Amino acid sequence: MLDAQGSGAESNVVAGIQWCAAQAGVHVISMSLAALPPADGKDAMSLAVDAAVAAGKVLVVAAGNDGDEPGTVGSPGAAVGAITVGACAEWSAAPAAANHSDGVYLTAFSSRGPITVSASTSYIKPDLCAPGHRIAAAKSGSVGDYVVYSGTSMATPFVAGAVALALEANPALKGNPAQLRSLLESSAQDRGASGKDNEWGAGLLDGYAFVARAQNAAASVRTAMPTAVHLDASVGNNQVWSHSFNLAEGDLGQPLAATVTIVGQPLCVLQFGGFCFAYQWDPDLDARLLAPDGTLLSASGCMGEGSDCAAPRAPLVALGRQETLHAMPTVAGTYRIEVKGAVDDVNNGKGGSFALDLSRGPLVAAVASPDFSLSTTPASRSVVSGGSTSYTTTVTATGGFGSSVDLSVSGLPLGASGSFSPDPLSGGAGTATLSVSTSSNTAAGSYPLLIGGIGGGLSRSSTATLVVTEPNADFALAVSPASRTVKRGGRASYTATISPLNGFSGAVTLTLSGTLPPFNALPPGVTFGFSPNPVAGAGSSTLTVKTGKTTPVGSHRLQVTGSGGSLNHSQYVDLVVR
Repeated sequence: MLDAQGSGAESNVVAGIQWCAAQAGVHVISMSLAALPPADGKDAMSLAVDAAVAAGKVLVVAAGNDGDEPGTVGSPGAAVGAITVGACAEWSAAPAAANHSDGVYLTAFSSRGPITVSASTSYIKPDLCAPGHRIAAAKSGSVGDYVVYSGTSMATPFVAGAVALALEANPALKGNPAQLRSLLESSAQDRGASGKDNEWGAGLLDGYAFVARAQNAAASVRTAMPTAVHLDASVGNNQVWSHSFNLAEGDLGQPLAATVTIVGQPLCVLQFGGFCFAYQWDPDLDARLLAPDGTLLSASGCMGEGSDCAAPRAPLVALGRQETLHAMPTVAGTYRIEVKGAVDDVNNGKGGSFALDLSRGPLVAAVASPDFSLSTTPASRSVVSGGSTSYTTTVTATGGFGSSVDLSVSGLPLGASGSFSPDPLSGGAGTATLSVSTSSNTAAGSYPLLIGGIGGGLSRSSTATLVVTEPNADFALAVSPASRTVKRGGRASYTATISPLNGFSGAVTLTLSGTLPPFNALPPGVTFGFSPNPVAGAGSSTLTVKTGKTTPVGSHRLQVTGSGGSLNHSQYVDLVVR
């Protein structure tokens, strides 16, 4: 889309976006390019980006190098759907390396939001920050050489590559750019003002945490980073504001970095013929970092001095909104950052409000190893021998664990069995139902169960208790046939059968009642008798029912009741009188 000098027509960029978006095998589009700001997200390139995102593609776009003034993000980074990337300093390279930079800080050149659509509508850009200061990369046209560059164009591929790794870890995320954006921003390490802002976006890219969360949304892994401190403060005219902090011996392995972002507005300092040739931020504050013995470690006086000032592209960019300090501490003790108004013909010591973002040792949010735990609820279940019950086993992932977990249960009594659904439990987290069935010969007792899980080379367990009780002694009553027909004045017989259950051995006394009020009276003229009565243990009794001349013609419902101890069971039969 661009020539060897990095220039090209917007129409070619639009055509390139559209071509990539039309390829089924393309899931991530990385764009290290930006037009001059300002941008409102309504231009052709931004609209092409939004259309590609709507088609399921992830568009990762450079914010631009026109910072440090607000509203300096260009197109297509201004697109609502773009994952727009700012540039920050990467701190972990060895001090002697060509790409070493002391501390974590937002580069002064990184373009800032907001994107202003109208007087009442704007939105935050960039979306996050990635390493973009002194980044080593393979040199084009060589087989073994490298170059070291700075810019949001260097930061953008870090994010695009992280997205590709996330899609490899979880292919189900393909075609879902909104979810990937959410995972990127929620896993980023917050810097600057709390939450997403127009300087750092959602914070620093944490590639490890992002990929782990893409694989398992419950992952809690985070990369170890220097401690971040954010302060909002102000300094008076011709005054000095200071912030002191202590570093212990264990903190000296981590670099110091601080940015002072000044609240103010651009001020034209060189105007001719109605055109401004130079800008300065108003107010212009200077900052410096002092060692415990008072030695000056770092100073920033944009516009006057400092190597980390934004490069101007007048009249679009104002110098001096951000002052940057960084150094590698070598002694423990109390360090101090000082801020004061620049003393020059324009600022004359004028103070103002600012935000201080300090990065310092020790490392925090240390990496957690992938792991999982098991829990089973409830802690105990009771079941009558021959019955069934169930438990819920939960797998909780930590540190990015995402492997399948095979479940097992041991300690079941003789005649009992257990099974899990689902099994294995995929994705590294979730719940499974443990169903336990006993048989009639399962002995009563309390049985400790061990529920095990194996996955990702790890073995974890939880416990529960199964209480088996003997069933209560009882009996069953059956009466046959269900209906008899008899002429009025005649008699009919039924058979009542007693069947002992669970060791019942008592006597069962039989009675007969009707359904007529009051008190379930028998039909007029009806008498009855059981033989034998009671029935001892198992056995049968013959029920003889006699009708009389006064017994009404028709169908009568009769209730046979057996009583043994505290147990009572009934059955209904019909008597049809003609």
